[in-house]
Amino acid sequence: VKQSEDGWRLIDGQQRLTSIKLILHYLNKNFFYANPLQLYPINYETRGKDEEWLTIVEDEKRADDNIDYTHIYTVYQAIKKWFNPDTNSEKTPKDSNYISEFTDKLLNNCKFIWYDIDQNGQNNDSEEDVFIRLNVGKIPLTNSELIKALFLNSSNFAKDKNEKEIRLRQLEISTQWDNIEQELADDEFWYFINGKENNTRPRIEYLFDVIAKKPQKVGDKYYTFRYFQTKFEENECNNGDKLEFVNRQWGSVFNKFLTFKEWFNDKYYYHLIGYLLCMDYEDKVAILLDEFTSSKKDEFRHKLSEKIRNSIKWDGKEIVYYGDFKARRILLLHNVETMRNQEDRTSRFSFFQYIGTKDQKGWDIEHIQARAEKIPEKENHRKEWLNEIKGVITDEKLFEEIENFADLTDNEKYKKLFDKVNGYFEQNSSLTEEDEENMLSNLALLDASTNRGYGNEFYPVKRRTILEKDKNGVFIPVCTKKVFMKHYTDEVSNMTFWSKKDRDAYIEDIKSVLKPYFNI
Repeated sequence: VKQSEDGWRLIDGQQRLTSIKLILHYLNKNFFYANPLQLYPINYETRGKDEEWLTIVEDEKRADDNIDYTHIYTVYQAIKKWFNPDTNSEKTPKDSNYISEFTDKLLNNCKFIWYDIDQNGQNNDSEEDVFIRLNVGKIPLTNSELIKALFLNSSNFAKDKNEKEIRLRQLEISTQWDNIEQELADDEFWYFINGKENNTRPRIEYLFDVIAKKPQKVGDKYYTFRYFQTKFEENECNNGDKLEFVNRQWGSVFNKFLTFKEWFNDKYYYHLIGYLLCMDYEDKVAILLDEFTSSKKDEFRHKLSEKIRNSIKWDGKEIVYYGDFKARRILLLHNVETMRNQEDRTSRFSFFQYIGTKDQKGWDIEHIQARAEKIPEKENHRKEWLNEIKGVITDEKLFEEIENFADLTDNEKYKKLFDKVNGYFEQNSSLTEEDEENMLSNLALLDASTNRGYGNEFYPVKRRTILEKDKNGVFIPVCTKKVFMKHYTDEVSNMTFWSKKDRDAYIEDIKSVLKPYFNI
């Protein structure tokens, strides 16, 4: 604790102090209403005086207003249940003798061990540093919880101000804080602005990390808190106006959050910035924030286009092969831009589904038309493969041969049929060279689970699998769906092969969609 002008400031032990007050409140309400026990007052910087929050202990609806009320309500319900168990419980309600004995022990034997950190003016440590030191080895507070205490510290608000005004400003900051946390709980917003799932809890801490420009690898887990603490201490040393400083600092935090929301709600910013944030480079969000603030709208848009151009550096003429890092970026950007260019304002690429899938399963570069290189070894796998192929073969003679094939254990005969099926698809796919199989015109993005599930199957087998997955709600990128539905080809002669005509139409669409970035 630390003494102040109007009482004691509690640095550590809030939960214990609050819990005992809730027990005393319950005893007064149910047993000592005629001659109530004397209760100590508690004023919270974030939730006001105790007479305000004590009204919600029986109000389940109001308890949902914020997390503090929820905890207080839950604790009070546990106290009630302990004193007066449910009828179906093995425990019995506490009788008057027990209540009297319990109250006597609580009032006379229960003690708070307290420590005055001021030590008659000999200790100059800040309250925040004392708190961190006291809680080493315990469940630590997060950076954002400590930062919240900095902003809502009552010492920031001058004593000569109207108490109602002070309380109102604290409530405004607290309410805006809650609103930010609620907005960041939206996974579509979170994955867009974060660029990856970094499991930051609570998510609002990411906002402060961005403002503090926290390095990706830093040893001090309280780096972000100390960034803000230093600012507060510098203002104190310079005898700066505390209220003005808090308003300016919090205004800056809230404005950066509003910038995130502006990007999210603007279809142009959403897709270009969302793509860039998927490309992992340090301090990327902080850099974009600085450029957005210091640039005119047209200038900022030009900078975004330049960043995208530099992330790939492709002229449209260079042949991009499987394994080249450019392939994945081109395919992702093609999907992102395809969604952005749709006239429907609500159509947008889901970075939540893309990044969430990437974290859980990963993304593969899929060969649209592949050669089946590995012969199934087990008898049941050979039978499954033939049944699968039989459903997509249009050649009557080959279909009949598959239909009548019975000797699954004869390796030589099965290999002969396997090679014949492979030859049938290769002949019609027009993939004349192995290089052509690995060109961009034969590649698409697909989640690893789906891709590795069917392996190097032929085009029609993949098509059927992908459309079924899409029907069942699996996230399939829009351009991958278009590939297997042949939406890029003007006149479709068959749905069984990925022909040269299909490949040419596909690569032309990629070049057309990405032309604004690469001057193709």
